[in-house]
Amino acid sequence: MYTATTNLVAAAYENDRISQDQTETIRTIITALQMAMFVGIIFGIGLGASSTFFIKAILGKQNNIDMEVLNAAGKYVRIRALGMPAAVLIGVAQSACLGMKDTLSPLLVMVAAALVNLLGDLIFVGLPGAWLGGAAGAAWATVFSQYAALAMSIKWLCSKPKGSSYSKNTITSRGILYNHFQMRDLFRMPKFMKIASKISEYMVPVTTTAIGRVSGYVAMSHVVSCAFGTADMAAQHIVLSFFLCFIPMCDSLNLTAQSLVPGIHEYSKDLRLRSQVMKETVSNFMKAGGVFGLVLMGLVSLMPLVSHFFSRDAAVIASVNSTTPYLALFCAFAGVVCSGEGLLLARKDLGFLKNSFSAFFFAVPYFLLRLKSAILGGAKNIGLQNVWRIFAFYQVFRSGLWMLRLKVLSIRDDRAVNATKLST
Repeated sequence: MYTATTNLVAAAYENDRISQDQTETIRTIITALQMAMFVGIIFGIGLGASSTFFIKAILGKQNNIDMEVLNAAGKYVRIRALGMPAAVLIGVAQSACLGMKDTLSPLLVMVAAALVNLLGDLIFVGLPGAWLGGAAGAAWATVFSQYAALAMSIKWLCSKPKGSSYSKNTITSRGILYNHFQMRDLFRMPKFMKIASKISEYMVPVTTTAIGRVSGYVAMSHVVSCAFGTADMAAQHIVLSFFLCFIPMCDSLNLTAQSLVPGIHEYSKDLRLRSQVMKETVSNFMKAGGVFGLVLMGLVSLMPLVSHFFSRDAAVIASVNSTTPYLALFCAFAGVVCSGEGLLLARKDLGFLKNSFSAFFFAVPYFLLRLKSAILGGAKNIGLQNVWRIFAFYQVFRSGLWMLRLKVLSIRDDRAVNATKLST
């Protein structure tokens, strides 16, 4: 939903800018929000119903599962499932803003939601009761913050802009849906079926992409919880904290590509100019990705210097430090991977991404599960660094694949330009 919204709103925004009209952008946002409501409800029901099954699958050790941990995790997931409709709608609203090149509005909403979440944690976590306090309280705080963020997002999009009269020559996220949409419209079926069809075209390939990407991390959690000892499990938590802290920085390249490129690719009538601009755009994104990667690699390389702040256990610290070369290698290519994926999504190369991540869905877990079998079979000298080595090689392979595909698309553009010249 998010990818489809960003790309389609970006393309509609560019078209409306040229035609000095707002109709296509407004219709695209409304349709995306209405579809998001139903998708969120379906996912929420599915997540709540399957929570125990998937938690057990990740824990792996069926004979030694701590029932207290299982019950707490189950409650947390089922409560969080109640927030799925809001979570999907927030993501779509943010994606719409990004499609219109408005990065400030989502930031303001998320800051306010974070404050609500913090307040909720302070109120609920300390309460007694299995369904109110502790982990369940943290879940309720997050759910309330999600619905607060949803209310703020819809209000922002539907409120009349302040200042001068609303100009048809300028499309901004604030008030874009003024007099066109109300909260109750979320529960109505999409009216603009042509746009709904375009959004649906993204859903299967992009969902496949997301599942293929997540499968590796799920397999990683399964292997670590099943096959490694306490020290390595503690180290994995620290390493993931570093990973999740730094890697999202590169996601901005993915989103920026999805925001900028559709306007170039969809509405540029001059094939020669479009081909030239696309080459320059790809080159600039790859350069930016390289810079991001070098910065992240430098930051992660400092991990051995600070790991002792996160644990006093020598075995845990040693395990954390052993992953540094591979985590640094992963981060070095993160910017290129995010840039490449964003460019491919923006160019609607959905079939290629779907097929690639379908392969990754099986390939990455395959190698991780082989590692698990080796450990359980008594193999020695296998540690957490072996898990991250697999991920590092996966990242390098993926970056090369994306760059090769972009080169193929560039060659196709050149052929289209030459064919046009010959026909004229």
